[in-house]
Amino acid sequence: MPRIASVSRDGEVPPRSYVLRRAGRPVLARGSSWYRFALGREGRWAKSEQIGGPMGTKAVASWRRTLVRATVTGVIATAFATLAAPAAAMADSASISLSNAQPATGTPITVTFNTAATPIDSNGDGPYLYAVVQPSSAGGCQPTFGDDQGVVGSQASILVQGGDNGQVTTGQDSQSYNYTSYMAAAYTVCAWLETAYDDYSGSGDTSSVVTATATSGLTASNTDTLSPSLSTSAPQPNVPFTVTFTGNATPIDSNGDGPYLYAVVQPSSAGGCQPTFGDDQQVVGSQANVVVQGGDNGEVTTGQFKKVFNFSAPKGSYTVCGWLESDYDDYSGSGDTSSDVTAAATPVTFTIASPPPPPPACVVPKFAGAGLAAVEQRILRDHCTVGRVKRVRRRHVRRNRVLGLSPAPGRRLASGAGVNITVSRG
Repeated sequence: MPRIASVSRDGEVPPRSYVLRRAGRPVLARGSSWYRFALGREGRWAKSEQIGGPMGTKAVASWRRTLVRATVTGVIATAFATLAAPAAAMADSASISLSNAQPATGTPITVTFNTAATPIDSNGDGPYLYAVVQPSSAGGCQPTFGDDQGVVGSQASILVQGGDNGQVTTGQDSQSYNYTSYMAAAYTVCAWLETAYDDYSGSGDTSSVVTATATSGLTASNTDTLSPSLSTSAPQPNVPFTVTFTGNATPIDSNGDGPYLYAVVQPSSAGGCQPTFGDDQQVVGSQANVVVQGGDNGEVTTGQFKKVFNFSAPKGSYTVCGWLESDYDDYSGSGDTSSDVTAAATPVTFTIASPPPPPPACVVPKFAGAGLAAVEQRILRDHCTVGRVKRVRRRHVRRNRVLGLSPAPGRRLASGAGVNITVSRG
């Protein structure tokens, strides 16, 4: 029957650099489940080699200790007995608490992991914590961190990664990490306690090395706003006026940068504002007058902001469209989607029309000895207004007869100009 050999000194755990050997070939490595099953089995010690790397041999050690025998049958039996008891593999526990489960985008929150762990080796070391925050649409938490990285990949934001500052102490422990979402979406927090300190994507670790798992959820919402306004309610053809955009913006990245403003003024008949600037350019195209375009002077500051632009156009009906986007180069056909938009302005529609014709001029009427009331009516009819009425005594002119007008009859004045009247007191 074939023999498996291990190296030990009176029950001492072999160094990390030793491997179990059978028939002169390495078969079990320290740290694997099979290695732990082989320790302490009765059998016969054989020579073992100390290796300086995963594949190389550094030196041969001949041990002068009692040789004991371990059969393959005993190792396999112990392995299956251990695998048949899954409760022991999940004896540890983990939970997740969030400082805010509904944060605004760009606002940091604290994610705390509370653990209760048992030793994973004879040194009393605790297991390793792995944790990510990933979009809930990414497929959910996988059995191990390594599996999760293989499925979710770059969509996941890694909070802690095993051997990289992730080892927990045995007993009760707590670790906290900051997290900020820069996109409005639902997210899932996944956590694993594992015996492997280097369970990275593709490392080959399986769920058998997981001692505890935990999940939690959060939803990040967008609080950015954008509002356009015009400097005039009656713009004239080809006469410049200003279009002002105001609003509030939150950071779009860890550097604290604000989003990018895109804005167009387009004919109201062009089809309306589209979900993104890039979409709008594909639908409306050259019909749109681009006011500002993202990375071209369009970045806004976080918090309250104000951007002012000049605009003019010929007669017609127009609509102002505006977007705040996390992408600085959302040009036609770039493929950006509505998920990149942090705020879209409510469209503002206005009309540029020719100014109305000027009002008719005031022409001072003739009076030819007419009465005051009649002359006043003529003044108003001829687009003038009645000015000061002066009364003078004239014995030979009846009372309230008009004696003269100032300016003189026939004069052309601005519409609504005043005309003074001199009348007889009798």
